[in-house]
Amino acid sequence: MSFKTEEEAVALANDSPYGLNASVWSRDTKKAKRVVSQLETGNAYINDVIKNIGNPDLPFGGVKQSGFGKYHGAEGLHTFSIETAVMVNKNKTKREINWFPYTEELAKTVRGLITVLYTDLPLREKIKILLRMRRFIKTLQ
Repeated sequence: MSFKTEEEAVALANDSPYGLNASVWSRDTKKAKRVVSQLETGNAYINDVIKNIGNPDLPFGGVKQSGFGKYHGAEGLHTFSIETAVMVNKNKTKREINWFPYTEELAKTVRGLITVLYTDLPLREKIKILLRMRRFIKTLQ
């Protein structure tokens, strides 16, 4: 396709349901990079056609109706993986402070903690609150 302006070239290229790979040709590399940055494509090559598909270190894949996901590179590895987050609770208490049932004693303890952390009470008052909380915390162990 022929075009008159850079903006028209970008608009024509993006006016497609596909977006696998783009090729931008220019003697002005700065201008070519500017154009590439505006393209809706999974991959792009400046002054060549498709060598990037053969580079195993670079992710390759499309956007729009050209597919989803990538292969090659670290991103490609993730495409073919299932990431599972696993946590192990090594706490030895009978229950945690945020577990049901929520009792009035638990509510008082949480209110006390918030008071100690986020108010300007004198230190003596904060210590009294912490000592009251300590009794309840011991019941969790």
